[in-house]
Amino acid sequence: MLKSLSTSLIARGILAAAVGIIALAWPSVTVLALVIVFAVYAFTAAGLQAARAFSSRTAGPVIGHLLLGLADLAAGVVALAWPGPTAFGVVLCARPGIGAITSRCCSACST
Repeated sequence: MLKSLSTSLIARGILAAAVGIIALAWPSVTVLALVIVFAVYAFTAAGLQAARAFSSRTAGPVIGHLLLGLADLAAGVVALAWPGPTAFGVVLCARPGIGAITSRCCSACST
């Protein structure tokens, strides 16, 4: 472990800068990595929904959690089968959030 908080922050900053440079140098690899991370997230969510369904005591939540698990599983399969359209969808979904963050930062800095 690192000795102090400042050393940890410096190391995190250097790592973030390196990841940013790599993302700019190889954008296609970066987008593919994001699609794979999304697929892993979807498969994990599907497993957790299935576990939640089978730990429920009544039938109503079981069906709902199983349907959510199947939707998550389908999203993971689609992400791996068609990474191009998935990347486009991820970018479209991320864009409003990024725009909101940057507009808030810009308005805070201008006042």
